[in-house]
Amino acid sequence: MFSIRSFIYSLVFLLLGSFVIVHAETSTSASDDSVLRLSKALDQALSHNLGLAISRYEPEKQKDAVFIEAASFDVGVFANTQYRESQAASSSPAQGSFVNQSRANLGLDKRLKSGASVRIGTSATRTDTITDGLLDPVASGAISLSIRQPLLLAAGRQVNLAPLVRASAKQEQSIEILRAEIQDFITEVEIAYWNLAFSQASALLVRSNLELADSLLAENLERARLGLVTQLEVMQARTEFLKQQESSIIAGRAVQDSQDRLIALIGMDSLASNEPIQMFSVESLQPNRNSTLPDMHRVVATALQVDSDTKIQYKEIEIARLNQLLAKNLTVPKLDLTAGVDYLGSDAVLHQAYTDAYRGVDGYDWNVGFELRVPWGLRDARARYNRATRTVQQQELRLYEIRQIKARIARSAWRAVQAGTQRVEVTQTAIALNEESFEQERARYGAGLTAYRQVLEAQRDLDKARRSHLQALIDQRRATVQLARVDGTILDRNGYTWADADALLSPPTIEGHPLLDKN
Repeated sequence: MFSIRSFIYSLVFLLLGSFVIVHAETSTSASDDSVLRLSKALDQALSHNLGLAISRYEPEKQKDAVFIEAASFDVGVFANTQYRESQAASSSPAQGSFVNQSRANLGLDKRLKSGASVRIGTSATRTDTITDGLLDPVASGAISLSIRQPLLLAAGRQVNLAPLVRASAKQEQSIEILRAEIQDFITEVEIAYWNLAFSQASALLVRSNLELADSLLAENLERARLGLVTQLEVMQARTEFLKQQESSIIAGRAVQDSQDRLIALIGMDSLASNEPIQMFSVESLQPNRNSTLPDMHRVVATALQVDSDTKIQYKEIEIARLNQLLAKNLTVPKLDLTAGVDYLGSDAVLHQAYTDAYRGVDGYDWNVGFELRVPWGLRDARARYNRATRTVQQQELRLYEIRQIKARIARSAWRAVQAGTQRVEVTQTAIALNEESFEQERARYGAGLTAYRQVLEAQRDLDKARRSHLQALIDQRRATVQLARVDGTILDRNGYTWADADALLSPPTIEGHPLLDKN
């Protein structure tokens, strides 16, 4: 009678344990509306993440720097006016000399790409002199043109356009940096998403183990009441149940931490708010069965071709060479050619004075000359040029280093995907074998043919096999995502194009952003 009853108990709990095991593998595949899809998470992350929003300002800031450098060649307008009075010292004020003078200047100046500065202007002066009570008004006008052309220092289009070209290179570099950051961000979000899926699957596994431990404890308590097992076996079942309770607490916290990480990335809600965060589900973690791993050499070649860091470093070398060019220009003396001409007019009436200046009938003044300035020894300039040259050499070596590092990363990522795929297959087989072993031990225990410790060891082996399978799944998924980032397919993998990425190169609109603190 006891053997029949124990067999019935064993059969019931065996079916319950099998249901829990199957439930742990299938419950994460629910496809109801409460599941947050990866595509939706990525779309929300790209539009709401604050870190990415901050980085999106940088290309526009660098564009402003280009405008600043280009503005140095804009036409400038200058104007000034002055009024002056003077009286000569005399023992008799009536016999002294009194002068008041009004003067105005107006003109344009412009810096040319050759380094020359050109100024054209006009001036008007009216002077009233009173001597011994007699007024003597005089008006004068002038039209002038002056040019200063550097011949050595700061001479030539290449030198004068270098700051503008450097600013343009920095702008292009900022675009490449942001493009790389967008790819890194998509990679980070996808990995965080699958980390949450892994945490939820692990929590379900622990929950199933807890339910199984609870059922085994209940079974042992009933068998102990019937005198079929010892108190030692009951203590072992109770200890295993408490151990699974502890694992359940740890797994629950891991799920919450993983969800907080994903929430912070995708901007679902402000973590600074006092409102409780709602738990949600994500897609189940499945092996990448349909993906075909390309040849390693092709992956490495593609990675080196599309690598963002390499493109960024090329711009860094271009900037360093422009700095070298400017530093080299500082090692030559300052030699400028200056030239100018003034057409002068003078009359009692200002209008007539201007007319005479325009016609050039009253007078003119022209000049031409050279100015030379040589710093003693040019030590400062030569030291700057040497430093700039070493910076160019340093950046060129860094380019080679980056390419070597990227090639190594590509090979490592390829091997990680390959090993992950193999591990998934091996651990899946191990689960099947351990499930069969556990069922046999459980049946033997129910029939009184083995000790409970054997069942416990089989259950722990099954738990270890399922944990190894979950770990293999997440490692394979992480490696696949990292490989997509390395070979430049991370956008296409998630349904994006470069047009979608380049749409994020402008500053965002932050009104109504869910992560902004409204308090």
